[in-house]
Amino acid sequence: MMDFSLEQNDLKIINGDISLCKNYVDATAQAIAIQLKTFSGEWFLDNNIGIPYLSQVLGKKRSDRFLKNLIVQEISKISNIKELSNFSFNEGVLPRTIAIKFNVILSDKSLILINESIGV
Repeated sequence: MMDFSLEQNDLKIINGDISLCKNYVDATAQAIAIQLKTFSGEWFLDNNIGIPYLSQVLGKKRSDRFLKNLIVQEISKISNIKELSNFSFNEGVLPRTIAIKFNVILSDKSLILINESIGV
């Protein structure tokens, strides 16, 4: 899997050229970050894509198990992922935010550490 490299939610440009992710591990980590930051109903071509943060997560008391299931269901759509583990969820610094941390093991046994903050 190769992808355009993103930097601060925009294409990364180096010497006037669009940069690609260095390897498939970086591309997979970027794909996971994009999946985590996509809110349910956000993409007009498919309202089923995304995590229902507004309706089921932010501003509500939910168990870690419930949150883990939502995330695993969405992240499992990405190829090359073998296992997700060591989930932790914390309320963010700002209201209606959540900090998500977990490990991803890829099919070639590469490890990716995910640490994202989601909010509105």
